[in-house]
Amino acid sequence: MPSYLANKIAVVTGGGRGIGRAIAVRLADEGATVVVNDSGANLDGSGTSRAPVDDVAKEIASRKGKAIADYTDASGYGASKRMIDGVVKRYGRIDILVNSFGNARPKLLVECGQEDLDLLIDVMLKGKLYCTQHAARHMVTQGSGRIINLASSMGLTPMTRRVAYAAAQIGIIGFSNVAAIELGPYGVNVNTICPGATASRLTEDAIRIARAHLNHPIISAGEIATAHHTPAPPDDIATFTAYLCTEAAKNNNGQVFHIAGSTIGLPDLMRRPHEIWQGKPWSVEQLIKDVPSTLMMGVTNVPTQNR
Repeated sequence: MPSYLANKIAVVTGGGRGIGRAIAVRLADEGATVVVNDSGANLDGSGTSRAPVDDVAKEIASRKGKAIADYTDASGYGASKRMIDGVVKRYGRIDILVNSFGNARPKLLVECGQEDLDLLIDVMLKGKLYCTQHAARHMVTQGSGRIINLASSMGLTPMTRRVAYAAAQIGIIGFSNVAAIELGPYGVNVNTICPGATASRLTEDAIRIARAHLNHPIISAGEIATAHHTPAPPDDIATFTAYLCTEAAKNNNGQVFHIAGSTIGLPDLMRRPHEIWQGKPWSVEQLIKDVPSTLMMGVTNVPTQNR
């Protein structure tokens, strides 16, 4: 079989477990030299461990692939810069960056403390933005590169107890789309993958939390569905990530892909089911009269208790 990524240098952050692990192994199977990065932290951001990265590196080696273990906490600006710069210093280039790290502290909006909010935004949003920026600077210089940022379907469908998590996912999609516009002229493609329920620590934790709150008065349809999910293996996400890094996908840029099991789709993020327009400024009186019967006709709102 052909090695579609032979001689490519790839960095996979969050590559020690779950989806990131599957991606690291798949890229190596396709011939890339893979820097497997993971601090080995727990889901809540505490602790570190070298074991996850070491296990992946050993697996790749057992499959005759090339892997380099890296234990950097890639969520920090300076640390991620040193990691990316170190890869370029060692290999002379960076061809692929896949950002797959993340964490979770599921709480309702009114229960979240500042530390909870900061952790999710700092790690999942700012961390991936930092890594993207550092890699992009080298890729622009070399005139080529592929960046794939993993977000989540929770950024597409609201789910209770995930307010900071959802904010981070929407942010990942947003900055990736802007980066695609800015970097495309230099031969650098940036795409986002939003996995559905996929076997990983984050998904297992989400299912556990959802099942524990099935009788809670505050629960979304998304969380109810999550409670009954059977997670799919990450194989197809890993394979599609590898595809995005091939020459055949050179024109795929600025896209958001939703992958659930073997189903791959392009969600419509700019849905405009209804619009109203008039050639002069609106008045409150007009809006009170027209909005319910036109713009909001047939639209299902999030339930609320009016008092």
